Amino acid sequence: SRDGDKLFTPASNMKIFTTAVALDLLGADYRWRTSVYSARQMDANGVLDGDLTLYGRGAPDLNSKAKGGLPALVDQLYERGLRRGRGSVIGDESHFRAETYAVGWQWNDLQWYYGAEPSALTIDENSVEVTIAPARKGGSAASVVVNPDDKYVRLTNNTTTGERDAIT
Repeated sequence: SRDGDKLFTPASNMKIFTTAVALDLLGADYRWRTSVYSARQMDANGVLDGDLTLYGRGAPDLNSKAKGGLPALVDQLYERGLRRGRGSVIGDESHFRAETYAVGWQWNDLQWYYGAEPSALTIDENSVEVTIAPARKGGSAASVVVNPDDKYVRLTNNTTTGERDAIT
């Protein structure tokens, strides 16, 4: 062994071992389940007067737009007779009960997408991209663009672009 008595943070190649173990334990045909629950029954017209709860079990690829993601769940609810909901959609990520950050994670990795804590309910990778650019005119608010702009994330732009100094 070389430096076998020293602690190192594994690099991205650790994903190879993680994937191999998951394939061995779960099998290549494994499918993640995300369930939908309600405390109330819908009426004869297909109206649910109550909340729907999305209960995640760790699906890493749940998407709000792609076939097989949330649209598939909506289709399944429709097939079961649901036509209208009069409540909220609640996300439940309580399936994972362990520590959210593993011992040894690098503190400076936590600010990046690959350092995010695991979640039992992840939709659209639980991320948005925020682009901030200075205004063309000093004293004006900077440009702030959220992508995707689906209104789930709301930012208040209190920025002010300073005057530009002449470059000599």
